[in-house]
Amino acid sequence: PPRRPAPDTGPAPEPPTATVPGPRRAPEPPPPASEPPPAPHTTHTPEAPATSDAPNTAAPAEPAADPRDQLAVPVGQLQALRRGDHLLVLWAWPDGALSARVRWRREPGPGGAGPRGGVPREGELLCRRRVYEHDGGLDLAVGRGAVTLTVEALVAAPGTDCEGASSLLVAAEAPVVEYEPSVRRRLKGRVASVAFTSATGCDLPALRIVHSLGRFRPTSTAEGTVLHEVPAQRLPAGAPLTVEFPLPATRGPSWLVCFPADAATDTPVDIRPTALHRLRVT
Repeated sequence: PPRRPAPDTGPAPEPPTATVPGPRRAPEPPPPASEPPPAPHTTHTPEAPATSDAPNTAAPAEPAADPRDQLAVPVGQLQALRRGDHLLVLWAWPDGALSARVRWRREPGPGGAGPRGGVPREGELLCRRRVYEHDGGLDLAVGRGAVTLTVEALVAAPGTDCEGASSLLVAAEAPVVEYEPSVRRRLKGRVASVAFTSATGCDLPALRIVHSLGRFRPTSTAEGTVLHEVPAQRLPAGAPLTVEFPLPATRGPSWLVCFPADAATDTPVDIRPTALHRLRVT
């Protein structure tokens, strides 16, 4: 039989070729991070100017503004109120002052110079105005001796320096001697005793113990009878001194009060009763 020609199917398809991946391009480097802004109140050192060999890649930082000078000026109405071992220091603040420098120095004398009870001989501190106004003043633990205070307010203002300070000498607190009379009955009559005590050692001046009759306590030796005289002597701290003497028999209320023997001279010791009602003994 005759051979039929093969059907025309078109050109034969070419065999598939494998795709070989070529080298990839490196990713672009990230842009340089911008320099963070300088923090406030921080001074930066400018960078060296660019040269022809090294390109200037960053602009120099701008220098911070010059801070205003702190000037010391005196305060007004400087005063100090004693509260035992402490001082309440008060003053008037100048306009624009937000802080003050306070210095103190203990003066020589009884209870003065020298460390006592952990209190240094001198010191210095910075007092903020907001703390001063919150506390109603400045509390200083300086002991009972004489103290010299110096206070200068610090203001921020340009111009010529006008340093100054306000000083105040605070006198030493007088030692306090408390006394308390009492009366006991004995076979031979009544006996009065007076006990003197002081928290700090001091020199007790000569005293007169006055007995007075009536509803009101005496205010001087002329308003009663001197029953006993206490000679001047040293009174140790915390060690009571007790004196005894006979008390005459009387009717009605009577008082026992102590007065300095030399009324014309100011005594350096504060003589006070433990309580006013204890002075009435009958």
